[in-house]
Amino acid sequence: MATRGDSNEASISIADHGLGIPPESISHLFERFYRARNVTVAEIPGSGVGLYIVKSIVDELGGRIEVKSELNQGTTFVVYLKLSA
Repeated sequence: MATRGDSNEASISIADHGLGIPPESISHLFERFYRARNVTVAEIPGSGVGLYIVKSIVDELGGRIEVKSELNQGTTFVVYLKLSA
């Protein structure tokens, strides 16, 4: 995990070196109950609501979230939040 900030926003990045996310799944990651096929095939437990909740909170705070992933290499999420004046 890393943090960074400038005069307008702060960012927090979280990375792993796991399975990665298939490109066709990235646009669906923040949908409620969505789970990528490679995760269900690998029988990794979960309900598919975690990223939905994170995105809802980030949106409510006026921020944004980005995803970069490579299969069998890992995934990085970056959350950007506006700083108060």
